[in-house]
Amino acid sequence: EVPRGFELVRCRVPATKSSLVEKLPPALVLHLRRLQYGMFGPVKVNTRVAVPPLLNAAPATTTSAQPSVYLLLAVTVHYGSAFGGHYVTFMRTDDLGRRRH
Repeated sequence: EVPRGFELVRCRVPATKSSLVEKLPPALVLHLRRLQYGMFGPVKVNTRVAVPPLLNAAPATTTSAQPSVYLLLAVTVHYGSAFGGHYVTFMRTDDLGRRRH
């Protein structure tokens, strides 16, 4: 119900959604939801995502008084569709091919 003296106006405007974190964890894991829901169910989004080797998480925090730079150690990729497939993990290694921790 629209209050008296007001008018309901429907319009589309550009908008963004964001969240801030108060305290960052020692290790950060990000999961990107890569599904859209269409008329016939879920559809996998296959758009390429560029991942930087260093991530500065300071813009996502409420305070910049803490260390906020993370080194990318691994990326997990899903090959397949929204209904099935396989996950493969690519891990950063040192010059001798050993996994970094």
